Order: sequence, then C-alpha cells, then structure tokens
Amino acid sequence: MKNYFLFLPLVLCCTLGCHSGKTITHSIQQGGIKREFIVYIPQKYTANSPVPMVLNLHGYTSNAQEQMYYADFRTIADSANFILVHPEGTKYRDTTHWNTGGWTPGSPVDDLGFVDSLIIYMVFHYKIDLNRIYAAGFSNGGEMSYHLACHLSNKIAAIASVSGSMTPEVFRDCRPARHIPVLHIHGTQDQVVPFNGDPTATPIMTGLHFWVKNNQVDSIPVIQKLPDIHADDSSTVEYYVYPGPSTVEFFKINGGDHTWPGSTFKVPGTNYDIQASAEIWAFFNKYDLGGLRK
Repeated sequence: MKNYFLFLPLVLCCTLGCHSGKTITHSIQQGGIKREFIVYIPQKYTANSPVPMVLNLHGYTSNAQEQMYYADFRTIADSANFILVHPEGTKYRDTTHWNTGGWTPGSPVDDLGFVDSLIIYMVFHYKIDLNRIYAAGFSNGGEMSYHLACHLSNKIAAIASVSGSMTPEVFRDCRPARHIPVLHIHGTQDQVVPFNGDPTATPIMTGLHFWVKNNQVDSIPVIQKLPDIHADDSSTVEYYVYPGPSTVEFFKINGGDHTWPGSTFKVPGTNYDIQASAEIWAFFNKYDLGGLRK
C-alpha cells in the first residue's frame, strides 16, 4: 500500500471567525456506517435561489477539518457564494481513506454511494443548483474526484485533482456518461504519487490523454509558461489547455512535490506561483452539467 502521509501541523492560525460564513457538521447513514461531513455556508447564502456546491476531498491519513484549512476555499466561497462540503473518509487499517481501488484491497466501503447520498442530503436541506455540483480533492481525494467523474458524471459538472492520479482500477473501469471537464495540478517531483506513475498510480499524462479522448477535445495542447513570481519556491509552472467545449487543463509544477500550491501551510516543495484553490474555482465556474455556461 502506498503511503500518502502528509504532515499537516494543524495550527489554526485562521479560525472560523476569520470568515464570514458558518460551519456545520452533518452526518448521514450510508452502508450501515455513520458518515460525517463539514459544510461551510457563505454569508451571502439566503436559500432564496440555488447556489453551486463544491466537494473538497481530503487525502489519505488526513480528514475533513484538515482539508478545510489546508486546501482552503472558504474566502472564495464567501465571495462567489457557493456552498463548500468537506466529506470525511473512513478508516482503512486505522487510517482515513477513500476507496478507489488499487492500494486499498479489501476495503468494503462504498464511497461512491456515500457521495451520492451526501448530494441527495444537501439538495434536500439546502438550495443547491443541481447543474453546478463540483468535486476537487488532494492526493487520495484527487483520486476520488476522478472516481466520481467516471461513475457519477450525471451529477458532477466538473472535477479537479491536485497531486492525485487515477488508480489503475479507476482508469480501467472508467465509463463516463458524458464529457466532463477536468483540471489536474501535479508536481514533477511528487514523491508520493509519481508523475510517471507506479503500480498504484496511472502516469499523469496517460490519465490526461484519457480525458482528452473522452471529451473529444484537441489532442494538441496550448502550453503557456507562467511567470516565476516566487523564485524561492524552487519550482515553475507550465499551463496546458486542451481546447474544446469541455476542456482538459493541466498545471504542471516543474520541481513541485506532493503539495497543494498556494496553501498557507508551508509544506516543503509547495509552489506559490499559482493558488490552486483560486484556479480550481475559476475552472469550475466556467461549466455546468450542460458544458460551458451561457
């Protein structure tokens, strides 16, 4: 089993009071298991009109609360008025995980069913725009985002993965019901999910080419080298766009490690030329279930 450990000293230097919204922990029963998730409701939310919803999925060994701080979308949610949901994984050999196959053999947890039930719960209790539900994740959470794209594309408008590839099982069994926009962010020096793959992780470019073919977009990307505005982070960024109605986009972090770019947590190997959370929302905001928003 691959070690997805990322040490996150949960220094809550910016508490919930730094944000204008409200945080509530909900739970549902799924597959005989109590499943919890943290919901962040922006102050602008009134329940008078439907708003988008973003699922923010933590990595292996982590949890919903750590993901809320580490891969922080709260300020963006306050400004753009969307609801954030931070689902909690279950224990696999005493460690939190998402069941995406490969390195979790024997895990009985139905995480696809959990996310589907979570969406139903949220739509019942909040005013959610059914055409604008998105999934983003880090590491094993990024793998789960791909799993959702493959098997829940009738509900997920677009996905983003940071430092998480498709597992071989997800890659093999992926049969999306529609074109689904995909954004990937990955460091070339990732020591946990190698850029060129391993027995538990599909090579990044192989996975991207799958989505290029699925979405029927241009196979020749437009590549832009972004300014190295933080030369002290020892990494640079190339931005790939495979043009089409449902684009595949890729931020290649040359020299980057297994981290969330732009995070306020100073994890070694983090790139600061881009802010992953802002880039992900900008990408999501272009799409709904019908494709490009009008």
